[in-house]
Amino acid sequence: PNALIEALAFGLPVIYDAKGGGAAEIGAPYGIVFEPENMNGMLENARAQHDELAQKIASRRENFLITHAANAYLGLFK
Repeated sequence: PNALIEALAFGLPVIYDAKGGGAAEIGAPYGIVFEPENMNGMLENARAQHDELAQKIASRRENFLITHAANAYLGLFK
């Protein structure tokens, strides 16, 4: 998930593994599922959705920045 957050903070759509950890929760709205058995279709899908996903990420980018996390922790501790 850290690599996903870093990519999203940079504004990049992600290709995520739906089977492990928090990747699906983080990546699902902002990327596509990794499909090793259908690499060509997956990459075609990634290209087709790139602009739409990039715009979605850009509109929420501040949610992926370290300052957002730091401010949330600060609020919690206060």
